[in-house]
Amino acid sequence: MVSGGFDLLPRIRNWHALIFYRPIPGTRYQHIDSLFGDEVID
Repeated sequence: MVSGGFDLLPRIRNWHALIFYRPIPGTRYQHIDSLFGDEVID
């Protein structure tokens, strides 16, 4: 749905319970690395 020239996107509830996966082992992100576990996408 478009309103006022921009898309309204649903919010992610309980985002702190989500598990984020790294694309390859050893990938590090400067500001958001703490959001990721050691798991890698298969």
